[in-house]
Amino acid sequence: MTKPLKTAAEAATDRFNLIAPLVSDGLDKGRRQEMMREIAQVNGVSVRTLKRYLAAWEGAGFEGLKPKQGWERPDSSLGDGFADIVDAAIELRRESPARSVADIIRILELEGVVAPGTVARSTLQRHLAAKGYASSQMRTVNAIEDSLRRAIQKYGVPDKIYVDNGKQYRSTWLRETCAKLGIRLLTARPYRPEGKGLVERFNRTVGKFLSEAALSGLSSIEEYNDLLRIWLEEYYHQNIHSALAGVSPATAFGIDPRPLRFSSAQQLRDAFLHTDTRKVDKAGCISFNGCQYEVGAAYIGRTIDIRFDPSWSEEIEVLPGHSAPFLAKKLQIGPNCGTARELPQHMRTIPPQSSRMLDALKKKAGQNPRATEIATAFAEFWEEEDDF
Repeated sequence: MTKPLKTAAEAATDRFNLIAPLVSDGLDKGRRQEMMREIAQVNGVSVRTLKRYLAAWEGAGFEGLKPKQGWERPDSSLGDGFADIVDAAIELRRESPARSVADIIRILELEGVVAPGTVARSTLQRHLAAKGYASSQMRTVNAIEDSLRRAIQKYGVPDKIYVDNGKQYRSTWLRETCAKLGIRLLTARPYRPEGKGLVERFNRTVGKFLSEAALSGLSSIEEYNDLLRIWLEEYYHQNIHSALAGVSPATAFGIDPRPLRFSSAQQLRDAFLHTDTRKVDKAGCISFNGCQYEVGAAYIGRTIDIRFDPSWSEEIEVLPGHSAPFLAKKLQIGPNCGTARELPQHMRTIPPQSSRMLDALKKKAGQNPRATEIATAFAEFWEEEDDF
């Protein structure tokens, strides 16, 4: 069986993860060479390859790690038009996050998007999870993205981020964002709770805040967030911690001799953009989130990378590979060609007008009327009832 090829962004992320331990400024030449040999042995690559990746990173950052040519979109078991199928499934999941994958497939079959029996539940589930639309991911990914961006803006770019094995932390988006910013993403080992002791201790401490907040009669999430920020800055960060050699978090942060590393607004924006790939159709357009974007006749039949801000759907950035990136605007469909349905902001639920499952079943029932025999004709007893 042929192994699917990776996208350029995925390949660059994998390459960065190999050299991430080597990009620290504090390593001397001897220790770096030793670590190169260890990484090469563990991962089955050559030291020469690692040196090439490291030089590419130092020269052009994340973009320098992308393969130059010959990299295509992975094959999909959903068959032709799979991007449109996934987009349609994402729309259904966003309408109702609790909607099961089996019901999504059933609706797609009833609406004629896919032929009955051609899409397996496990296959579609895998594609939804890869896009960040598994039911559990939809509840947490937005919070992670917003929290990480705010933390970097306030405290600078960290050297490392330590997370557990939750699905929301194993997303392609998080790996690529960390790679673009030069952050080493570390994952806790499964079934090793001692590795997360400090986090669990913090969670118990937050329980004190929740107890106090419950006494305040708060009525909105905004009020909770404001009080949590004040509690963190004025109470938690000022208290002495035994794990910090008897100093407070604010003091430990202030006396750290290493300079803070901040990203420019443009670098931060680029790092937090989501990436995907699309195949250009015969009209020189691509389909994305239920909308059409024109990229030009020169790219007909080609598979291209795109970058996009989930909260802004009017335009997306196209990365052709061999030429400079450019913006593709959403096509405005004329009145004689139907009206394109506008999607809401990323990961927000879509208020449905009715149940598409029931509507589709009702339509199917109308197309296939079934003759039924009347077991009892009550009209025959009407006259008898009058006799009494």
